[in-house]
Amino acid sequence: MVETTEALVRRTRNRPLRRRADAVRNDSIVAEAAISMIAKYGWDAASIEGIAESAGLTYGAIYGRYPGRSELGLDIAERALVPCLKEALSQVFSDLFDSKDVLATALLTFARPTKNLLAVFEMLHAANFDPKLRPIRTQIAKLIENQIKHGASLDQSGARAASAATAAGMSLGLAMVSDRPYLKKLDLGSVVATFANCLQHPGSAKKLPLVRATYLQNTEFGTGSERLDAVFLAAFEEIGERGYVGATIARICRRANVSSGFVYGRYENKLELFLAVMETMLPQGYEALAKFVEQIKEDNDSSVAEAVMWRELQHPEHAEKRVLGLEGNRLVHFDSAMRKITHNIEKDFYNQRLLDVPAKKQTEKLATIHLGLALGVGFYLLPNLVPSVWELPYSAITGSLIDAGLTLGS
Repeated sequence: MVETTEALVRRTRNRPLRRRADAVRNDSIVAEAAISMIAKYGWDAASIEGIAESAGLTYGAIYGRYPGRSELGLDIAERALVPCLKEALSQVFSDLFDSKDVLATALLTFARPTKNLLAVFEMLHAANFDPKLRPIRTQIAKLIENQIKHGASLDQSGARAASAATAAGMSLGLAMVSDRPYLKKLDLGSVVATFANCLQHPGSAKKLPLVRATYLQNTEFGTGSERLDAVFLAAFEEIGERGYVGATIARICRRANVSSGFVYGRYENKLELFLAVMETMLPQGYEALAKFVEQIKEDNDSSVAEAVMWRELQHPEHAEKRVLGLEGNRLVHFDSAMRKITHNIEKDFYNQRLLDVPAKKQTEKLATIHLGLALGVGFYLLPNLVPSVWELPYSAITGSLIDAGLTLGS
């Protein structure tokens, strides 16, 4: 009896699709080439043509499988990169809620990230501006949010939920600042172990003052030129909304109400303008942060001052500024000019904080400063994934850190 077409469809409807061996092999080659390129040069530089050339394949071999770069990136992220980050974060959370003293090891995985971890963070940033990549953020956000809820279920005071959020923020941040040159010779082990112990044993939360971080609310550049200040502000807003790649000089000029000649007469291209913005903002930001913490300390203890700083960094009002900061930090990995500016500014800031530290304690202090930098950057990304984290009682964590002699932000 000859099988009808309808019967054939019914019989094969749930049968797994078989693909040729060479097609499966090509998928693996493309994924490896793409991941290596994204980790080394960034998502912006990872074109389909470049990936094909690196993989030793024709453009058609990739375009026949993916209609565009976003689809390629999402597929690779979901098959290889997101599972990698999920596994690493799940280990952090598992160790956090376990009595065993192994959380530090899980955190240090992020301080020395694999290329897969570096690549997935690039994709997380790219998802800020490409709707097709949003599922990447959604999956990671859901994992973190579920673990924060799990922490809340263990402790009604919210201290364990704050521990989970802080662990997530530190993990994310450690990976995003893993390129700092001094890390090659710096042992983070003992400081991370102290930090991990504090997360596992949070203290009691304290009531925080309602003081707001006006330095985060107001964006002032003080260049001495109102028109140049307007250009810097317009660049800040455009990059915060569209990302570095999406922002254009033309839109920045329209927003600042200046001619393109005004900008091009000072900066050769968009990168030079962005470098100028960051070179102005970074030192001001570090100085304003220090003053803000000292202001709170006038009427409160150090644990409260740090908790307020953490809260303010994550406040919903500052989402745009956080995106700009993340874009600047991301470019540190891939642009030598941005790297030089950022590293020099950070070096000056660190040196000031090491002035009165005995020589034998400076390595430990630098490790502590690095954890503070990592947490700050992590707290730029975390609330953009899980907006509600800014409301958590972080003083339960900062109090534990202060008691352990570990001051990350002040």
